[in-house]
Amino acid sequence: MKKAAIIAFALLSLAACNKTPRHTPFPQLKWNHVQTGTGTYNSPITQLMLTESGGTKALATQTCTGIAGDATDITGALAAVRCWWAGGGDDYAAFASGTGFIIRHRTLDEEAGAGEWREIR
Repeated sequence: MKKAAIIAFALLSLAACNKTPRHTPFPQLKWNHVQTGTGTYNSPITQLMLTESGGTKALATQTCTGIAGDATDITGALAAVRCWWAGGGDDYAAFASGTGFIIRHRTLDEEAGAGEWREIR
């Protein structure tokens, strides 16, 4: 009886090894930016892109200098980027949501500070 229980446990353990995990980890997220031109007064026009699991998606085009961030100053962000030009700018950040993530945006002003986050994707 004891031997049968050990064999049954071993078989169940082996079967469990072949199962797919219940949840998958968050995709690898990385912000990228590229200057695509210049605007009024030679202001840089920058396209912000998010790379996730090998694919890249353009999310915004801003008048700013895109600076890729590492999310250390945005609490709870998986990945973030700050785009700044002449006293103002924008933050874009990916936050965990269930088994995926959402993208939020907020405006920045050197005198007024940061605005409220709003979901964009």
